[in-house]
Amino acid sequence: MKCIKSMGLLTLKPVLYAFNVDEIDFLMGRKDINNDASKIFQSIQYTDLSRDSMAVVSAKLEADLYEINDEDTQQQQYKRMEYLSSLGMDLDEGLLDEEHRDDEKDETANIDNMLSHRILPSIIQKMLNLAIAYTGPGVPPERSRTTRAHLFSNNDDGIGLTASGLAGKIHGDIQRGFIRSEVSSASELLLYENYNAAKDAGCVRTEGRDYVLESNEVVLVKWK
Repeated sequence: MKCIKSMGLLTLKPVLYAFNVDEIDFLMGRKDINNDASKIFQSIQYTDLSRDSMAVVSAKLEADLYEINDEDTQQQQYKRMEYLSSLGMDLDEGLLDEEHRDDEKDETANIDNMLSHRILPSIIQKMLNLAIAYTGPGVPPERSRTTRAHLFSNNDDGIGLTASGLAGKIHGDIQRGFIRSEVSSASELLLYENYNAAKDAGCVRTEGRDYVLESNEVVLVKWK
């Protein structure tokens, strides 16, 4: 079996089936469409339900939403929500929960979370058992070659990428000169104006070289 896996055959790769539907079905009949897509997915020959996955998307809806542009971000979002309402979608019912209905930021996030550029990468990440970490938060991207995202997977023994291993992905010298790492959650970091503000608020902690990274963490590697 190990010999077959080493060949990298396409038939051994997990498959993501994306069912493309029209905008009305996507918005108004999501429960029925999801049920129908699930039945089709389960009936596909050679589908491995423990490995493969599926998603429902609407290319037409996304194309229409992306055509609605405005230099003012709030105006653009308002126009997009107006368009969704014109198709018959109840935004209060369809996108938001009670806690967030009056929060424009949450409205934006919920609309984006319906779209394929958010849905498909997230599903693929889970299918391939991948996690993501970010490096270089203390330096503007234009001034740093280490400000980037890193995908990584768990080892066969279930142990993920260590802080030292992440340093090695950037450069061997950084791994050899590793002193410590400053780690924070990406979602928490986004709540602050800059990295130093997040540190002052206590959202950044210090970890050693053997720290096993969690997904969606931001890591600043200190080295000499």
